[in-house]
Amino acid sequence: MDKQAIAAILNSKKISLFDPPAIAANSFNGSIIDAVIHYFTLNDWSCDREEVNLLHSNFQIDGDRWDCYIQSFEEQGRLLIYSILPVIAARDTLAAILELTARINYETAIGSFDLDCDTGFIAYKTSIDIKNSHLDLALIRNLLQANTETLVYYLPAFRAIIEGKNSPLEVITHY
Repeated sequence: MDKQAIAAILNSKKISLFDPPAIAANSFNGSIIDAVIHYFTLNDWSCDREEVNLLHSNFQIDGDRWDCYIQSFEEQGRLLIYSILPVIAARDTLAAILELTARINYETAIGSFDLDCDTGFIAYKTSIDIKNSHLDLALIRNLLQANTETLVYYLPAFRAIIEGKNSPLEVITHY
């Protein structure tokens, strides 16, 4: 396979949410949560302020829609993005989902999947620490993009386990 074919395959998984508009790499003067609101406004995305430092939004890609929570910890200089997968693990699939989660997290460089064993909710969490640094809109974009692309990439693996199609080891070998 030539380099162009490989590039085409890799780029076919890209999500177009993050292409327009160009984001300036200038620091944002204000609170972390206000920077996120500003980023959403620039991209014509909607979000609701649930609490002073907590936003809620929805994303939809390829027919899948999920909730996304963005929380700032202003004093600690941290930003957390928490996306809830649009699938719920039944009690009889929890062990397999936990194994899949551990296998994925071992390979994942940014963020981690979490499972609430009581509710079956599966989430993907990314965060950044900007204490003694600065926050710019490119960092927000990169964090949101890592969160969203990873969720979309691994969602079929979680579905395969929940639907009982494969074991975690069989599923993860395809990634």
